[in-house]
Amino acid sequence: MILLLDYAEWCKSRKVMVPYFYRLARKRTDILFLGVPITNKKIDLHQGLGVPSAPFGHIYHPDAELVEELSICKTNWPRFEDSFKTYVAGSCEVDTHWISKGDHTI
Repeated sequence: MILLLDYAEWCKSRKVMVPYFYRLARKRTDILFLGVPITNKKIDLHQGLGVPSAPFGHIYHPDAELVEELSICKTNWPRFEDSFKTYVAGSCEVDTHWISKGDHTI
């Protein structure tokens, strides 16, 4: 699995979010973490990847290629990290509060 973070050195959000990315990388040494700086020389790469903003995260799974991409900010980080954990585990939790029994929804 690969986690890719596109970031811009000049971006204030990068200063806030990169430590979250590095913290997760230290916990999960079995996963490849790549940080790709957005520069004028690499602008075609980021446009080709469809990066609309920075920082921006991508999750690549070996069996399914690109499985998740999301703008990374403090409010989105938990969602990004939860998605990552789901792909690592190979399964996700199912919200069962709506399961029907007979004619009634629980």
